[in-house]
Amino acid sequence: LVSDPVNKAVYLFAGLTEFDVTTDIWKYQNGQWTPLTGVTGQPAICAYPNSVFDTDRNKIVLLCSDSSLYEFDGTTFKNVDTKDHPPQHRWSSMVYDQSLKKTVFFGGWDNSVYSDQTWLYDGTNWARVKKNPVTSRSLATMWYDQTLKKTVIYGGIGRLTSLDRITRYDDMWQFDGTQWTVMSNVTKTPGARYGAQSTVDPRNGHVLLFGGLRVDGTGLDQVQVYADDTWEWDGAQWTKLEPSTVPPPRENGGMAYDPSRDQLFLFGGYVGYYLADFWKFDPAAKKWTFDNPASLPRRRAR
Repeated sequence: LVSDPVNKAVYLFAGLTEFDVTTDIWKYQNGQWTPLTGVTGQPAICAYPNSVFDTDRNKIVLLCSDSSLYEFDGTTFKNVDTKDHPPQHRWSSMVYDQSLKKTVFFGGWDNSVYSDQTWLYDGTNWARVKKNPVTSRSLATMWYDQTLKKTVIYGGIGRLTSLDRITRYDDMWQFDGTQWTVMSNVTKTPGARYGAQSTVDPRNGHVLLFGGLRVDGTGLDQVQVYADDTWEWDGAQWTKLEPSTVPPPRENGGMAYDPSRDQLFLFGGYVGYYLADFWKFDPAAKKWTFDNPASLPRRRAR
């Protein structure tokens, strides 16, 4: 799920349903979901995709789990063949860093090992950055922070080493293009969780985060739950919001800024079954509102 401010639309590429990994493409614009068919160069298969909008080249960058790479201008896909590329993966994170003018890729899971690899794509080639990596993990929340002017990562699930037990993370790191650094000045986060929904509001640079799989309790009393809490990050601290109405809990849904209607929205996800509900968020009123646009595609959007 990726916002395209040039075409004033949000695009949904593939995803998971009850039956399969899908290959379809949808466009959300002016309150309407529309399936796109017969798109030139469309990938035949693109499982567990990551997508970002390159604001310098005005193109969507789409990376599939088999590491095949595509660019999309709203009409046509172009397959980009690079010599080097990130390893095959699931549940990795990817953002476009406007300061570096490059796409940043991190982490993932290859069905046996959690990754700590960071890669940069400059529109032509991938290059790996090895210095001071984030701890190996997948399903982390990552965004380009408009206040800090850096890529930031929070949470996720992984292992300290391949011999360690699974860890659910609550830490934050920032990336300057050459290395990652722990954000030790952040004293409180939304807690250990992974698969949370998040997006950046371009109007104020704040991050809106909803739900995910959260870990409550300590020690042997820890329990993992589908969460329905809402948080806001302003570039310095997290604030828990208390809206009177909230969407049902979920993980791995899609959240995006809709440039056609100038609003934030939450769509789909998973909570033991697949969702297709649609919610709008008003940052001024701190309020969620249920919506029902036509032709909703039911699935995990991430």
